[in-house]
Amino acid sequence: MRLIGLVVLVLSCLVFASLPPDPYTVLGLKKGSNIKDVKKAYKSLVREWHPDKNDSPQAAERFMEISKAYELLNDPLKKDRYDKYGTVDDEPRGGGGNPYGFDPFFGGFGFGGFDNGNSYFAKHRVGIRQYTNTILEKSHYQPYIIFAYSGYCRSCFAMESIWQSAVEDLEPLGYGIATVNAMTDSNLLERMRVSRLPTILVLLEGRTVHYRSSPHYTTAKSLRVFARDVIPESYIIKLASYDKLKRFLDQAKSTNKVSVVILGSAPSPRLRYLLSAMRLSGTARFAYVHLGEATEEVDYMREAMSIKCTQCENVLVFNEFPEDGPIGRLSMSKASDLSKETLNSLLDQHPFLLLPRIASPLFLDALCPLSSRSSRVLCVWLVATSSSDPAIQSLRSFVAKKKKEIKEKNIRVAYISATAQSEFLRPFTDSRSSEVENSSRDIVMVWRSESQRGRFSWFEGAWKSEEAAESGANLMKEMEGVIEGTIKLDKAILFPQMIDEYQPSLFSRLSKRLVRLIEQAWFELSKEEVYPVISAVFAFLLIMMIGYGVSHSMREEKGNRRAGYCPPFNGRRTPSMDSGWHPEDPKMTRE
Repeated sequence: MRLIGLVVLVLSCLVFASLPPDPYTVLGLKKGSNIKDVKKAYKSLVREWHPDKNDSPQAAERFMEISKAYELLNDPLKKDRYDKYGTVDDEPRGGGGNPYGFDPFFGGFGFGGFDNGNSYFAKHRVGIRQYTNTILEKSHYQPYIIFAYSGYCRSCFAMESIWQSAVEDLEPLGYGIATVNAMTDSNLLERMRVSRLPTILVLLEGRTVHYRSSPHYTTAKSLRVFARDVIPESYIIKLASYDKLKRFLDQAKSTNKVSVVILGSAPSPRLRYLLSAMRLSGTARFAYVHLGEATEEVDYMREAMSIKCTQCENVLVFNEFPEDGPIGRLSMSKASDLSKETLNSLLDQHPFLLLPRIASPLFLDALCPLSSRSSRVLCVWLVATSSSDPAIQSLRSFVAKKKKEIKEKNIRVAYISATAQSEFLRPFTDSRSSEVENSSRDIVMVWRSESQRGRFSWFEGAWKSEEAAESGANLMKEMEGVIEGTIKLDKAILFPQMIDEYQPSLFSRLSKRLVRLIEQAWFELSKEEVYPVISAVFAFLLIMMIGYGVSHSMREEKGNRRAGYCPPFNGRRTPSMDSGWHPEDPKMTRE
């Protein structure tokens, strides 16, 4: 019996020795101490046991224990879990556990880290500075799928192969990829509202949408589907009739964007098309036609676009002259053969209309970029009175004829509204000497050497719609003179701020925000969370309807009782006939 007791004692000592140290004991605190005391104790111990300040052989190990204890107790969720169950493992003692199967932060606390430094997660790792300065702004034109992990999260590294497979499919299509390590960037995870690990989310238009499925049921395919479905369908318009197609193409001039028509075999636009539409949303409009629909309208559109197949992928680009046919065309028998590089090459060859309108800072930077003196980009602007100015159409026809020459000489021709951009043009117009004729329009040639600085020359009445041929010849000579250096851009300019003519109204912004919130709730709320809300809303509406019905019926019943009452009448006025009766009133008597 003594031997058995000794063995049990030895085994118990070994078990307790292998258990992870209590974080409160490591920090010298009582169990249940608040976060303020935790931070105070951590700062004091770090100053004492930092390896750079303490030469003790145990300093490094002691410093790691202090850091791990602080990382656990500094998080309210993990601290609450540890206080209740004495552990931060997946399943707390006594049942329960995480209904979604996510490991909390540092789920492997007390064990060695799982990150050996060569994990696939490290390939796309970002910090808060890169996230704030670069990724957040790019998310308006490129979505990012982000994986939040920790070196002490076992479930994170169990999903490493799934994540790698999904990334190898998404990254070649143009999807942004990022990973965040909770050990070093916990403040970034707090900003993205990440409370458990592993967490997968998509950063889109400056907002985050979380992937809610359990890691145990997550596959590379489910991640690809999530990455596709989270992109709003509004980036690509679906067309089902020829009239809608014609209307879409005819809106190029009013929207100031090229028209991209995709005819594919899938019922919905593929992910590569959605990514391209999002990337070029500022300068292009996208529409999609499903070739697999067996309707007369689809057959008519196929015939109009000269497409013979029904299981192929076709991309057509149109400018403001859709009657002349597409200016760019691409056709593939299989969608898998259409690479990101091939698609982007086609779209980047035709980024703007023949004569675009400078109506926002985006168009200004794209149509009049910064350039050095050796590779100068000459910007030529027609100063129009309005978007319906006849001079615009005549100049557009001139540009269509001289398109090749203009492109070879690195010249960008556009027009700008003198009314809408009056403040922006004020420094330019100060150099005008006189008023021009009603049929004439001014031309300004600009070179941007810096973001806010450049040089220009103002040519008064240089374009006459009634004499387009002669005006075009003279304009070509002047542009060549500036390029060759015989004509100087003699005036310096400090560019003022340009207004965005396409800035949506307050109502449009609020409506878009509401739609995005609904879409985000659709992805982030599970059925178990949605059903109680829906039940409460319907119960409230039912109670209101019942209350209104009861109140209405009571009012009708009361009205009927009043209608059946007939006061006595004997030729004299009675109190019941005059609600203003008073006993001292001599004109009234009481019955």
